[in-house]
Amino acid sequence: VEFAIIGLVLILGTVGTIEVGRALFLSNELAHAADRAARAVMLNFDIAESDLTDAVRDQDLLTGLVPANLQVASTLTASNARFRNVELTYQFTPMVSNLTIGSVTLTATRMVAK
Repeated sequence: VEFAIIGLVLILGTVGTIEVGRALFLSNELAHAADRAARAVMLNFDIAESDLTDAVRDQDLLTGLVPANLQVASTLTASNARFRNVELTYQFTPMVSNLTIGSVTLTATRMVAK
């Protein structure tokens, strides 16, 4: 009987730790993809958003991220259009959806100078 109580807590703690680790891994991968997007903007400041999205969603460079769930937005800043913001968002959905509150939006933003 005692193990049924302790076992449930241990299993929930283990699954929770795995999910937090997975979220941190995907957040790191999203930051890496944002760095690649910033690099693409540095090489060609006037790159079209569709080309930027294609460069970021390259299947060979995304580890763990589902390309279809990755959203890329790029905007020019108001200060004489000398900077370009690149924002990547990703919907993280835990594997054990019954034990969680739902999906979490991960974001990574980079500002690139002209």
